[in-house]
Amino acid sequence: MSDSLDHPALSATRNTDDGEGVPEDATEAVRWYRLAADQGYAEAQNNLGLMYLDGDGADQDTFEAVRLFESVAALGPNEVGFGYAATSLGWIYLTGKSPGISRNTEEALRWNLFGAGSGHTNALSNLAMMYAEGIGADVVSLARELLDTEDRRDGEQAKLLRSGSP
Repeated sequence: MSDSLDHPALSATRNTDDGEGVPEDATEAVRWYRLAADQGYAEAQNNLGLMYLDGDGADQDTFEAVRLFESVAALGPNEVGFGYAATSLGWIYLTGKSPGISRNTEEALRWNLFGAGSGHTNALSNLAMMYAEGIGADVVSLARELLDTEDRRDGEQAKLLRSGSP
């Protein structure tokens, strides 16, 4: 569901999560995110995943966080939030610091490549860290290729805007 900004639970959650107009209450934010996440809203699933990953407003539950991120990623690269979910999964597998999840460089590489392909800059940073550690020697060339693709796409969009064509 790409049109997640219209969901009333998300609106209420954003206010509760950051204390905008109401007292900040992470437990209440988890409740509201859960309502929207259960209806398939990717933004809520990503935010709820982070809260479970950090134990913010709920008991820390790495497996639930991974499940939520994977559910967003399963929607495909055209879904709002795909890059964020993929990058979050990449980080979890890269660090191996989340309870119950061991470091898995193959999964880290796979998810961070997906995140980078979606234009998520944190994924590119994760890939750079992997390269610095000697993981995935082709990562730099892949990252350069992704950045070049982004530059070309941005350039093409700029040309279209200047020409007035859709």
